[in-house]
Amino acid sequence: MKKITILFIFLFSSKLSFAQGLFSNKTLKKHKIELEIFNEINLDKSFGFGEGLVSSKFSKEFKKNDLIVKNDKPRYFVSISYGWSFKNKIDLVVESFKGLIIDKENNDKIVASFLSDRAKETDNVIKIVINNLLKLIRENSINRENKFIDINDHFKKMELNLWDYSRPDSHAPINITGDHFHDKGGLMISYRYIFKNMSGNLNGNSEVNIEDIYRNYNSISESNQVESHKVGFMYGISTKINLMTSIGFTLKTMNLLSKKNQSFQAKSSGINDINLTALYNIVDKSRNKTHLNIGISFPIGSINVNDQYSSFSITKLPYNMQIGSGTWNTHLGFTTFFQYEKISFGLQPSYKIHVGKNSYDYSFGNILDVNYWAAIKISNSISLSLSLQNKFSDKIRGRDLELTSNIVPESNPYNYGFYVFNSSIGTNIIPPYGKLKNIRIGIEYFLPLLQNYNGIQMGVDNNFVIGLQFSPGSNKHH
Repeated sequence: MKKITILFIFLFSSKLSFAQGLFSNKTLKKHKIELEIFNEINLDKSFGFGEGLVSSKFSKEFKKNDLIVKNDKPRYFVSISYGWSFKNKIDLVVESFKGLIIDKENNDKIVASFLSDRAKETDNVIKIVINNLLKLIRENSINRENKFIDINDHFKKMELNLWDYSRPDSHAPINITGDHFHDKGGLMISYRYIFKNMSGNLNGNSEVNIEDIYRNYNSISESNQVESHKVGFMYGISTKINLMTSIGFTLKTMNLLSKKNQSFQAKSSGINDINLTALYNIVDKSRNKTHLNIGISFPIGSINVNDQYSSFSITKLPYNMQIGSGTWNTHLGFTTFFQYEKISFGLQPSYKIHVGKNSYDYSFGNILDVNYWAAIKISNSISLSLSLQNKFSDKIRGRDLELTSNIVPESNPYNYGFYVFNSSIGTNIIPPYGKLKNIRIGIEYFLPLLQNYNGIQMGVDNNFVIGLQFSPGSNKHH
């Protein structure tokens, strides 16, 4: 009887152990969890974590398991990247994560790896991963074949993307478009309000005396304000190609003064030319992303806007007050973007070519626009940026015969073309809660450092841009 009892206990305990193992395997499969240990890990030593939603949860769970967690010179560093999407178009949901445990005192060798490709129940999945990981470590279940794998090689095998898209500085300052990439199926909707204020009259970089202008023109422009509202759409065709389009509405107001000291105002408004741009990904590394920007604009905006000057019998407004270009235009450029632990910086040169002449036998000058910026991550919600812009514009080619050149300087095609060197300060904000949660807000304020104009033109005082960016539905890498 005693032998039977012992046999029964042995069989029961074996079945219980088998059932627990089977349950554990089912749980790992359910959440698509994979774990590997490549070398011994001393659980009495310290562990460090980077920033990010998943990293912070891992850090808390490590502490709950009585492991030492510290940021200053830990023995092991746990590097984690993750993919995410929006639930109900608002709430952030982690869909997957991948991680490495790196031995900082052993030439940065990888000692363990883990991943989950079905991690929507994030807190629960992290607990399962850590419990099973600790179990493997304590059992010394080492994969001897892959011991001391080189970290660079392993990152390639894991296909980890260390670029943190959730950071506020993962986008360029709000004035720069086509700066980032979306995964296949990713959609972004954006809105920008742009205000530009101009005053005074310059020739080259020197102010022009009003009396000198009146010798050749019947009136002068004292100030000009341009307000634009732009809506943009961006969509990921594939991991290599994104498409971006934008359309805007612009209101222009010019205040003028005649020789007889009469003040009057000219206004124009309408829909701008429509832009369509393709982004082609050429470099996608952990710290650098580079893509081509190739676009075209459709001549939708009006080039026949009329207004009645109170002192003159003309109706057509000068070139700068027209809304469109009247020509099909191409945009060629590229964007390269670097991201490090606390800072990011980038460069985007672009060249706009006005092809041919419009129906009034002229075309605006080609424009070279070179933007470069640097940003610092203040927190998970806020970044600050400093941007510089070199902008070169050619003169107008041809002439609109319906415009009389001596009415105002802006009616003379000679008074176009410039070089402007701008600076700007900006901020990107991702509100952590409330109705604007997960909407990216950008603000940028510009001041000119150097202005050099062909002929007589108004100088730029300042301008600013305010924008919103939102990705509805599923978009892991926005």
